[in-house]
Order: sequence, then C-alpha cells, then structure tokens
Amino acid sequence: EADMTGIAFRDDTVAKAWRVAALAPESPGLRAGLRRGDLVVAIDGKPAMEFGLETMRQRARRDGGGLVLTVRRDGGDVVIRVPVKRQI
Repeated sequence: EADMTGIAFRDDTVAKAWRVAALAPESPGLRAGLRRGDLVVAIDGKPAMEFGLETMRQRARRDGGGLVLTVRRDGGDVVIRVPVKRQI
C-alpha cells in the first residue's frame, strides 16, 4: 500500500527498529536523504517500535505533514525530516 513518503519499511526485530527496505525514485524520502538499509530508531521523537506498520502507513499518508525520523547509519544517529506530500 502506497504512502506519500515513497518509503517502504520492514521491521528489524533484532535491532528493535524499522529498516528502510526501498525508496521510490524522486520520492520525498529519497530527497530528504534516506538511504536503503537505514535503521529508523525513532519517529517524531518516540521509539520506532512503538509504532506498528499500520500506524506507520497512516502517519505517512498525512498530506501536508511530515515525519521526523532518527536514523542510525555508519555508527551514528542523524535526524531526517521527511515531508508528506501528495505526488499527483
């Protein structure tokens, strides 16, 4: 099911986070700087695994809003704001 961020997530139960599985070309997630394989450890300041997949999808469909993702990559954390915008 599509959202408005262009990000496909999968759960990583070992890391207790969401993994970026894929990014749509020219998507808000890709333009914001996310990379395939990034580990999303927090969403809007809350631990990522507090959010179920359906909740993630709903949040990623809030047109005009955004997601603030704390991403772990290369041994450090980076905060990335992903705008949520309808791409029609």
